Amino acid sequence: MHRYFFLLLVCIHHFATAEITPKDLYEEPIFTEISYWNSIGSKELCEILPPILKKHLKNTNGDRLSTAELYVLHHEAIASTNPGIDPLETLASFPVEHPISKLKGSYCFGMNDLLLSELPKELKAYTVPSVPFPSVIQPFWPAICHVALIVPFQNPEDPEDRGYALLDPHFKVETPIITLLSGNPDQKNLRDKGVCTFMYKDGKIVSRSDLSTPETDVSMVYYIQNFENSLKARLRPLLAADRKILLFSRTEEGKVGACLFLLMNKATIRYYEGDGPIREIPFADFLSGKERIDPFFISNLHVDEENFLQAIETVILNRSLFDTLYENYQKLLEKNGTDFLLHVPDTNL
Repeated sequence: MHRYFFLLLVCIHHFATAEITPKDLYEEPIFTEISYWNSIGSKELCEILPPILKKHLKNTNGDRLSTAELYVLHHEAIASTNPGIDPLETLASFPVEHPISKLKGSYCFGMNDLLLSELPKELKAYTVPSVPFPSVIQPFWPAICHVALIVPFQNPEDPEDRGYALLDPHFKVETPIITLLSGNPDQKNLRDKGVCTFMYKDGKIVSRSDLSTPETDVSMVYYIQNFENSLKARLRPLLAADRKILLFSRTEEGKVGACLFLLMNKATIRYYEGDGPIREIPFADFLSGKERIDPFFISNLHVDEENFLQAIETVILNRSLFDTLYENYQKLLEKNGTDFLLHVPDTNL
């Protein structure tokens, strides 16, 4: 504990004496070549992996709410002795090593790390960077704002059975996506994203939904590169520009159990269960007690109700902090450029 506070004081001193730049908020992404092949066939992988994926989906949430709450507490601890400090400065010293939060989840980075730890030790898997569906990417988020896992495989008895098993726990895919180097595609029903076709092509796994139109792109790209520092390279920029703070649970079949957004621009809580009706509560009505979040909905999140409501209250009460953080981050990018937001791996590695 003493060491943490010493490091915190060092960070505060550094950022108090130097102007914040984008590189204070993130590490340069480290992408490295993947050359190892597990000696196993796709059929065997499709027997081994689904039970692990289903358990993971049922037991973990997609959770950006807890990270937002932790940032508020971090900012308040520093601001108590340094009133008026720029939120960008406290974000620069915000520890990002929070893989799984008290609400049983994390950003995709933490969920990915947890799933990686749950795989059989004899299977070698890698964290890979991804550009997700355009509808997911918020303004001023990096293009690479998502990660997943791949398991490279080579069937020792069938040279054609060679490729990558893609595991994407954040997007509620309960079975491995098998993409062969020969180009044979795999299809998955991603429900609200439609039926997606996944195919290996030129060092990437690309997916396209049957809902895609010339006007509406519903596609994703996964780069076959090991993303060695995904959490440190991406979490702070995502947090700075997150205006739709999210928490959701899943079933073991991959369906959404319960989903909640804190819509910071609208000062509104929006929540729903599965395919049920969307309900909204203004922040002011939640804080005054005029409206409550349905207790049955909370039970479907599989979280401690007190911790959940406390996290929401903490973030809502500090809406102005997140507004200032967002505005200052925007100004920082306008001054220093946004090239880093577009950075993707070199597929020629």
